Amino acid sequence: MTKLTARPAKSKPAAVTPQNSEIAGRITDNLLDNYHWKHIFLPMLTHALYISREPFVDWMIDSPAFLATVQNVFDLSFPNIAVTLSAKDKLTETVCQIESQLV
Repeated sequence: MTKLTARPAKSKPAAVTPQNSEIAGRITDNLLDNYHWKHIFLPMLTHALYISREPFVDWMIDSPAFLATVQNVFDLSFPNIAVTLSAKDKLTETVCQIESQLV
């Protein structure tokens, strides 16, 4: 049996931080069509919903637990993009729409 071990990262890629709403909008549109969004981010987020102790409390858009979970999953899924998510941005609203269909 093969033992899986984590390899240390060689170097962390430079973060991309949107400077204005136009750039942020283009980054958001690109992310929603990205492979990582569909195959990594959404499955990880769905799993977080599945294992949540209080899905009807923690998964409301204005819940601090919801925003923290979405931010954490985003950071893990897109390690080279530094974005601070809020309840009013397009990514979070899209997540709410998708996750509300699951609950």
